[in-house]
Amino acid sequence: MRPPLTDLVGLVPIESEPETWLALRHSGELARINLRSHTWQPIVTLERTPEGAMFGEDRYSEAIAMHLRVTEMAANQPPSSRLNGVPASQRLVMRDRATRLPVLMVSSTSGRYLAVCNRWGERGIVLDLETGRTCLELKRNYH
Repeated sequence: MRPPLTDLVGLVPIESEPETWLALRHSGELARINLRSHTWQPIVTLERTPEGAMFGEDRYSEAIAMHLRVTEMAANQPPSSRLNGVPASQRLVMRDRATRLPVLMVSSTSGRYLAVCNRWGERGIVLDLETGRTCLELKRNYH
């Protein structure tokens, strides 16, 4: 494989192609990875804002740091206790969130379409991977 995979922000398998995954790098490069042939095929590069953010991910580091702080402080607490008003079950959810890739990607079964969005945010897009174009913009509406 050509580029290092340490800067991935999203990764999803293509169901109809068992050895093939779609990977999104921090730079915005979206590529098809074939695990059998060890190939990396760039598809399109998604644009970032002038600040370098994509779909609002510029706030991830703060949110992840806060989630990890709470879960680390709670590590020695009994499961039934509340730490800073956060029950044990919620601390597990926070730890899980902090360890996930920041961009959520969902591929169509055939691999032609790909939804790419901010895992905890409001924005995203649906791409047609045959043309490399955005075919739908997504905006989640929170109350």
